[in-house]
Amino acid sequence: MAEAKDLEIIFKVTEDISVREAGQRGGNATKRKHGSAFYSEIGKIGGAKLLETRGHEFYVEIGRKGGSRGKGGRKANERTD
Repeated sequence: MAEAKDLEIIFKVTEDISVREAGQRGGNATKRKHGSAFYSEIGKIGGAKLLETRGHEFYVEIGRKGGSRGKGGRKANERTD
């Protein structure tokens, strides 16, 4: 539950900000409060829960789809000729 001091700070913000900036401010506040290792910890908890609910095959499927290919949008071993 938020403390009175935290709520006071929240309600003092009256300027118009973008959703992106609001998220960035929230992320920075969380980082200051809990430290950067916190994100790694909650990621592991979320990954374990996902494995429990969706199973190993889900990870196999998303592994096949892959992720970012890096610069140039191609895999390192793909030819460009």
